[in-house]
Amino acid sequence: MNSWSVPLVAAVALAAGGCASPKRLAFEQAASELPQAQAEAKRLGLPLTGADLRPNPPVPPDQNAAEPIRRAIADLEAAEKTERNWQGALSEAVRQPSPETFREARRTLQALGPALRSAEEAAAKPSVDFGRKWDAEPAFSMLFPELGAMKRLASALAMRGAFRAAAGEPPQAVARDFEAAFRLARHAGADPVLIAGLVQVACDAAVVRSMELAATARSRDRALLEALRGVAARAAEERPDLSHHLRGEVYLGVSGARNLGRLAQEYQLANESADEYALRQVRELLPDGIPPDVAQKAYEARVLQAWSDAYRDPQALRNPLRAKRVLEQMEKRHTDEKDPTMALNRIVFPVFSEAGDAYARGDAYLSAFQSLMRVLEFRAAQGRWPKSLAEAGAEGTDPFDGQPLRYKAEGDSARVYSVGSNRRDDGGAEGGANDRRDVVALFPRRPEATRGAGSSGPALQPAPPKMER
Repeated sequence: MNSWSVPLVAAVALAAGGCASPKRLAFEQAASELPQAQAEAKRLGLPLTGADLRPNPPVPPDQNAAEPIRRAIADLEAAEKTERNWQGALSEAVRQPSPETFREARRTLQALGPALRSAEEAAAKPSVDFGRKWDAEPAFSMLFPELGAMKRLASALAMRGAFRAAAGEPPQAVARDFEAAFRLARHAGADPVLIAGLVQVACDAAVVRSMELAATARSRDRALLEALRGVAARAAEERPDLSHHLRGEVYLGVSGARNLGRLAQEYQLANESADEYALRQVRELLPDGIPPDVAQKAYEARVLQAWSDAYRDPQALRNPLRAKRVLEQMEKRHTDEKDPTMALNRIVFPVFSEAGDAYARGDAYLSAFQSLMRVLEFRAAQGRWPKSLAEAGAEGTDPFDGQPLRYKAEGDSARVYSVGSNRRDDGGAEGGANDRRDVVALFPRRPEATRGAGSSGPALQPAPPKMER
């Protein structure tokens, strides 16, 4: 609905001596647009039912990684009952190699063995389908219980790769662990919802961080450096697809419209300590004097109209930074504070545009890492740092500004970096998952000191960016 629609229908109502309020007329107008909105969404291939989110074609059982993933999770959780600080034990062996730390790391890996073997089996499968009950309502309450443990499994495989590098194992053995970790991360991102994509991005960042540890442990081993670069190059060819992950968000919004009472209840519970603005949003979601069926149809129409705007150029959503602009425009157009029929959009939309930056950071990190490996390979061959990335044969492009990646080498350290989501060269000052500074591939990379028994270990697992609704 255009910005003048609500005043216009109000004027029409008054001219007719109307009994209906402007708000009621606005909702009735929006509800009348639902059939057209559904037809356009269907034309664009957007999901209108839960069945539309199921894998098509279905994943054959012998190609489905779901069962070994669940087995790996069960094995990991069993091991964690006694190995609460497994991450710390592995990173300590990389940080301070010694017979004692290596012995503890090998004992830890033996305890994790069943989980890692199942994780490798899962990683070898080409696809995954967890059998989500997408048709169960309310769909917006669906949980994805495997994702947290899959992140830990990917980290365990990657940390084993870093340990193997520190222990002097063959490059092929080291690379296999990182390959498996990346494939497991892709399985984590298989579900068509944004949280799955963000977990994949976080897993990928953790794997790259562990590969930096491996390169630090053997920075003169040209065969290992080349193998690590090859692993990163293959991972870069299969990046998370934001257009895929947003499909589920379309249907979750539709589900919210169809289950307004439950949505309002859950939103209020999630914001019990929130300010008056959050509570006002709940009240606006269930306006007085509007029949529930009219409100449901109006909100569903507005959700579908917004997403149809975003998906009219499907290629744009496959490029993280173009997607950010498209989603920012979508949110601006379809969350008008003056339009009561956009109340649902105002609750569910102000998060999506940040996903573009998150996905672009993942792309930047992989690109920077590959260039850093070129730099280390050059040093291993020539005995000095290259004067530029071009001299090292590195041709990485910064996804944030389209310029060549930046490079610094001082003493025995080097870094290759992207300007990050603030689009400003911070001199290689490293940001984190929710930090807009530079995205840095660093040599030497050192794990933080362990935090003691019971900790989750060193900060080697970047968390998904906060995108709270």
